[in-house]
Amino acid sequence: MNQAFPHPADAPIATVPLPENVQLLAEQCGTASNESLGHINIAANGGVKLFDDLMATTQGTAKALGHKVLENATKNADAFFAAAGAMARAKSIHEVAALQVEYFQKQVTVACEQVRELSELSTRRPTPACERSAATTTTDRYAP
Repeated sequence: MNQAFPHPADAPIATVPLPENVQLLAEQCGTASNESLGHINIAANGGVKLFDDLMATTQGTAKALGHKVLENATKNADAFFAAAGAMARAKSIHEVAALQVEYFQKQVTVACEQVRELSELSTRRPTPACERSAATTTTDRYAP
């Protein structure tokens, strides 16, 4: 082989100087990448916090709804047994019929109120976490 013309790859890399503008560009890219990574990290942590808040709110809503349903079932059962007891003590079939009509009318009113309460409870509870999310601006998310 001809050794008079060495191959460029044979020279050590450390001896090849980088032009100053390339070094400056590499430093700027590294700094910009580091800053971008910081912003992404802050945004991701904010997303995790928001997700945690939403999950806690959802869990709280489910728990509150469960308690309300149980409370309503207890009230409805108490009303049923009170009406059944009153019907058992009735002196005539007309009194039984009147008690049944009264019980039915009350239960329809109570059921409508219970549905309204459950509907309000289920739609109202997530609002605080959603409001916190909407109030957070882009600059707040990327603040160090």
